[in-house]
Amino acid sequence: MNIDVFPLLGLPANATEEACDLVRALGHDRLQALHIHDNDAHADRHLAPFTGTTNWENVCAALKAIGYQGDLSFETVQQTRKTGAFDKNLVQPWLNVIYATGVAFRKRITE
Repeated sequence: MNIDVFPLLGLPANATEEACDLVRALGHDRLQALHIHDNDAHADRHLAPFTGTTNWENVCAALKAIGYQGDLSFETVQQTRKTGAFDKNLVQPWLNVIYATGVAFRKRITE
């Protein structure tokens, strides 16, 4: 039986495995989509990648090594809500930053 997996990358720092090790263990054929967010090493904060403590250099290297081409789903609702609560006019620029982060993330794993 072949089971496709959609791992959550960006778990709190006390997780038992590094995200890059999980990526390599699952490999190209099993990874179909990724649920991506960062954290602050204390809790599951749903921060944008590269804004917390996850070692994204290693994760991106692992994704590149397995030839990952699947979907990237960024879960950054916590930061977006906080930004909007501070000033609603900052939400769209913040979403633009998240989009640009996704573009850079994809480029890093494919080039």
